[in-house]
Amino acid sequence: MDLMQHYINGAWVAPLSEQTFPVINPATETQIGSIILGNQGDVDRAVAAAKAAFTTFSRTSKAERLALLERLLVETELRLEDLAQAMSAEMGAPITQWRATIRRVLRWAICKGLLQRLQRRTRVKFCQTVTCNCANRLVSAG
Repeated sequence: MDLMQHYINGAWVAPLSEQTFPVINPATETQIGSIILGNQGDVDRAVAAAKAAFTTFSRTSKAERLALLERLLVETELRLEDLAQAMSAEMGAPITQWRATIRRVLRWAICKGLLQRLQRRTRVKFCQTVTCNCANRLVSAG
């Protein structure tokens, strides 16, 4: 698992820095990969991209923002196993713990937070996607 690029402005880009850092599994104390570290120039590029994106993103509607959140939740669910494997290797905790943690976060996001303002039928669809039992308790925000 090596990550030698930064994600800036919607694309993977080569870093300005060449300094790497080992990723160690704390449970086994073995190196599982390397990451590239950023420097001030990398941070400046990321901040400039974020400022530019804010100008456009700040004008998006509630519906557009909710659609992005829906997409994030669905993609997270689709990649649950990959995410859990990576988190387990990087942090040394059992894989079952990370699977449960990711599912819990998805349920919380859907049932309690991020999608509360969607119409009921949309919430039900996403609750079913992540095996959530909260759909009948939610009150439509209409």
